[in-house]
Amino acid sequence: MSVWHWITGVIGMSVIVLSLGYAAVVLRRWALPGWGGSPARLAELILGLAALFAIAQILGVIGLLQAPLLVAASAIVGMGAIQLGRTIEPSSAISPPAPARGRGEVLTAAAFAFAVVVQWAGPVLTSLDRGMYGGDTLWYHLPFSAHMVQTGSTVSLLYVDTLYSNWFYPQNSELLHALGMLLVGDDYLSPLINLGWLLIALLAGWCLGRPWGVAAPSSAAVAALMSTELMFSRQPGNANNDVIVVALLLAAAAILSNSWWQRAGVEPRPGERDPALASFAPGAVVTAGLAIGLSVGTKLNLAAIAIALTVGVIVLTGKGERFRTAGIWIASSVLIGVSWFIRNAVEAGNPLPWFGVGPLEKVGSFEGRDPYSIAHYLTDFDVWGTWFAPGLAERLGYLWPLVLLLSAAGMALTIFSRSRVLRMLGAVALVGFVAYFLTPLGAAGPEGAPTAFRLNIRYAAPAFALALCLVAVPPGFLARHRDRWRIGVLISLALVMVVGNLYFAELDYSRIVGSIFVGVVFVLLPLAFYFGWSNRLDPKLLIAAAVATVSVLVVMGALDRREYQEYRYSSGSPAYPVDSYPADELKEGIGAVNDWARGVTDEKIGLGGTLAQFFQYGIWGPDASNQVEAIGDRGSDGTFAAPAGCPEWVAAVNSGGYRYLVTSPPSADRDSSQIEVPVEAAWLQRAPNAERIVSERNTGVWKIEGKLSPDICSR
Repeated sequence: MSVWHWITGVIGMSVIVLSLGYAAVVLRRWALPGWGGSPARLAELILGLAALFAIAQILGVIGLLQAPLLVAASAIVGMGAIQLGRTIEPSSAISPPAPARGRGEVLTAAAFAFAVVVQWAGPVLTSLDRGMYGGDTLWYHLPFSAHMVQTGSTVSLLYVDTLYSNWFYPQNSELLHALGMLLVGDDYLSPLINLGWLLIALLAGWCLGRPWGVAAPSSAAVAALMSTELMFSRQPGNANNDVIVVALLLAAAAILSNSWWQRAGVEPRPGERDPALASFAPGAVVTAGLAIGLSVGTKLNLAAIAIALTVGVIVLTGKGERFRTAGIWIASSVLIGVSWFIRNAVEAGNPLPWFGVGPLEKVGSFEGRDPYSIAHYLTDFDVWGTWFAPGLAERLGYLWPLVLLLSAAGMALTIFSRSRVLRMLGAVALVGFVAYFLTPLGAAGPEGAPTAFRLNIRYAAPAFALALCLVAVPPGFLARHRDRWRIGVLISLALVMVVGNLYFAELDYSRIVGSIFVGVVFVLLPLAFYFGWSNRLDPKLLIAAAVATVSVLVVMGALDRREYQEYRYSSGSPAYPVDSYPADELKEGIGAVNDWARGVTDEKIGLGGTLAQFFQYGIWGPDASNQVEAIGDRGSDGTFAAPAGCPEWVAAVNSGGYRYLVTSPPSADRDSSQIEVPVEAAWLQRAPNAERIVSERNTGVWKIEGKLSPDICSR
């Protein structure tokens, strides 16, 4: 991609950010009058993101998801906000309560935030050196994004493999990556996106603890969780979306909590009942509902928490306002994520194809995974000792019992609190853990061997995040010792981060320097600008400094993007996976196919075998312009399966109109010495119009001229 594409992309992003950012400020002033400081900024972020997703989804549903239209629509929204802003009168409403905080509290939260951002920067910089190699990222996250870019549609299904039904997943996160691709012409921005969500999660943690005077330990709780292997191993520098649902859940909880105490007009006191006037402002219900809608439209595992929070908001609302609040909440939460489920209903006849209820037939499949829940092994102590305890130690660190203890304390102390809003949030966290225990894939794997348990602990990440933030609020019986409680929580969280979690062992000096630079840019500089603005420093000077900083970053991005394009999914990258995941799969032939695909654009490529399907994104080419599909039989209900035999496979290839075919072993998780030679390769060897142009162990690329003859099946 050219420098000109980068420049136009930056201009487009600037128009979108400025337009929707201003619109978010105006909407917040209208919906949440009197709000200021960090809660106002958090609400504006949610409103701005909701506007962006709404525009993108409307364009995607009608098949017009294109960069010029996205920028134009954002500009129109911004101009409308200018007109709306002129009609809003200055508000005399009180702001949400903010107990006095010392400089030490701000510095403490900043230190935790800086540490975790520096930690996450390592994988981000590695991805910018070589491409993103996370399993789910290569398998379906970024292929879905590239498909949206190519088709301009968010409702067109992309069949990525012949085992699962991932194309029915809600895809808000993939849509966000697609917007980055549309604007700058490639996926250079994708490794940075989860770093932005990390910052939103840290801000939400701060705002959640703010009314009770525990903003620092609440934000530190988010940093501690994000530093664990649970989040660190799969989120930074990849397109996995667990961090997104954590950030959005905490944002919803924080907005509701601040609104609750704003309506009460007093600061909360540990151990005391909430004032009778405490309730949720309609604007807060809308904003928090949008956050929950964005999260459910991102990942299904937040559904139980979303339902629990819906019930909690309605129950806590005064009797005379419950019907209106329920309508506002449901409408706002459904608005952003519903398009994915409508798509499923149209394609599969069921908005949730994995579950059959009444006349709605089950369509989605867990084939290839044994869908056991943790509850299935509740009394199997051998499994707990052999699989669960080591998995918890790996994902939550050496002090995993402390993490569980803090989470349990956060729920127990709030569920039995005298504050209704705390009780509600504690109950929501508890529902999240119960749902995790019952989730079919929580302990996936053969009977007695839940091999997927350690990876799928991430399904509990939202519940962990909320519970850990709540433990920062001192219980009523320790109200006189709230400072000691806060210090104790901070020390515990610091131990969780330091003991076995902050991971720099494999970083060389240059990477550490780069990571610190990222921490300065993403944490320290924004804080400096924010406090400079709050302390009424010369606005012109601050704006000039901000523009200069952004300009330098844009130039640095242009230079770094050229290097990214040179080494993206290339075996020549200095950071190429040799000993780390997915080195084995790359050696099996995916690396050679990626090298070949770096010189291929705008071609249609069919994938045979799950090795190629599960690690396919590099095959989409340098600008993700190749049309890549798994080869299979499509059902009228959105199902997709491997061809039954050679004649069916030939028919599927001819129907797809592929120029190239990739053949690979039928499974990506078998011992390399036992991997079978793909049967499709044997069939293609008989075809006179098929030429094998890449060959690496049991994986190959074939160039096809015209259609395959069914005769290759009978020779």
